[in-house]
Amino acid sequence: MIPLIVTSVIGGVAGAFLLIKTPAHTFLRVLPWLLLGATLLFAFGKHLTGRISAGISHESNNAAITVRYF
Repeated sequence: MIPLIVTSVIGGVAGAFLLIKTPAHTFLRVLPWLLLGATLLFAFGKHLTGRISAGISHESNNAAITVRYF
């Protein structure tokens, strides 16, 4: 859940920055890509979170095994 929150905050800050600092025409050209990115994160967020969690769990298991041998 934490990776999704971090991604959401980064996306929100990036979107706010683009909205404030870019001309309206440029923002309107970027907006569909921002929506696509948000939609993909929403659609595949659970899969990505599971993969990230599995990787972290695997790394911690390897670290614990390494510590036992020393």
